[in-house]
Amino acid sequence: MSNTELLERHFSRIGARAHVTPLARGRIALDVRRDADGERFEIDLPAGSETLVLDAQRRERHLVLLVSATRTTPRLRSTAGIRFS
Repeated sequence: MSNTELLERHFSRIGARAHVTPLARGRIALDVRRDADGERFEIDLPAGSETLVLDAQRRERHLVLLVSATRTTPRLRSTAGIRFS
């Protein structure tokens, strides 16, 4: 299973929709979009990024995600705590 599929599955388990786009290069980006089906998380990940779900609580619809960028940009780190109501 790819990193993209695994990440989308973790969001699905807490009742959220996510779409992960792997990028050849660029920056880590997280955006919340709204469509006819409600909110959806758009996540852009540069090639070689590593993702780790630190905490996922389905009842609270809570997910903490750690994303580490590639070796070429080791200082680029992002942690996002996501909570839904």
